[in-house]
Amino acid sequence: MGVQQYQTKQGRRYQAHLYLGGRRAATKAGFPTKKAAKKWLIDEENRRKNQADLEASTDFFSLAEKYLDHSVAIHKKNTFFNKKAVLKNFIEFLGEDCPEVTRQHIKDFLQHIKETISAKAANNYKSELVALFNWAMSEEYIPHNPALNISKFPETKYVRYIPPLEDLRAVVEAAEGWQKDFIRLLLHTAGRLGEIRNLTWDDVSFKNNTITLWTSKRRGGHKEPRTIAMTDDAREILLRRYRSGENQNYVFINPNTNQPFPRLNRTLITMFEELCKKAEVKYFSAHSIRHYVASNLVELSHTDIRAVQKILGHTNISTTERYLHELKVDRSATSTLNSIAKL
Repeated sequence: MGVQQYQTKQGRRYQAHLYLGGRRAATKAGFPTKKAAKKWLIDEENRRKNQADLEASTDFFSLAEKYLDHSVAIHKKNTFFNKKAVLKNFIEFLGEDCPEVTRQHIKDFLQHIKETISAKAANNYKSELVALFNWAMSEEYIPHNPALNISKFPETKYVRYIPPLEDLRAVVEAAEGWQKDFIRLLLHTAGRLGEIRNLTWDDVSFKNNTITLWTSKRRGGHKEPRTIAMTDDAREILLRRYRSGENQNYVFINPNTNQPFPRLNRTLITMFEELCKKAEVKYFSAHSIRHYVASNLVELSHTDIRAVQKILGHTNISTTERYLHELKVDRSATSTLNSIAKL
């Protein structure tokens, strides 16, 4: 690769020469800056490399490598590592030759996962394989998706645990300092643990009485904000923390390091387990608080489902409907059952 400067009536311009295998493969002139010329060289080299990849072998091993390169660029770390683990297990199941994957290969693999792990795991693996082959089709590596229309395994549905109010109070009482504030903010925002962990003072408006939470649980890993009204208790917590001057940019920092909490932090990961044990209540997680808020918004205050959707930060109303359906208990027939079941 090389860049040459030349002079025109309009001023200085740059010409880029791309060399591959010792030969000049492409030339382009007219760039206003050297930086722009170098960028074209890099982009053109990558384009040609991708084209070469397209024409190369598309056995499953090479396909998986390409997909993981794509995934690491757009997905969160946990999503990437999950995809990597699924593909590693599938490649080990296929064997060293990594043949062209057929529908039967996938069905046999999913049956193996069902028998060795669980039906739920097999269904999750299927979803990951469908996603991989859909991506490969969009990139024109393969003509069809061999994982489509494979039936899911029946699985035992998990009953979500929603802690009662007295258990929540007991855990808050057992918490100390920043932990108490952290848990109360989870309760007053219905936020995800990561959203409160990443909360900065730029996201807090005392003037407008609002809090902006950012979530990256979106297709492609994009972060999106949602702004919610600040409750009186949330305002009291945030004002007190702000006036203390302890935290510079983030509302919460790790007391052990005086730095923002990283995503995989043992202090946060084990906090609820330790506090539930200390309070002598059944274990619940930070996400359980989110379920507690959602269920009470509907059952006690009869909040409109679209308002709940906005509070929870769901992109699709169907996600909120499914979320609430899992929590809902139908009590409409209770009085009738009381009458007809008396002996």
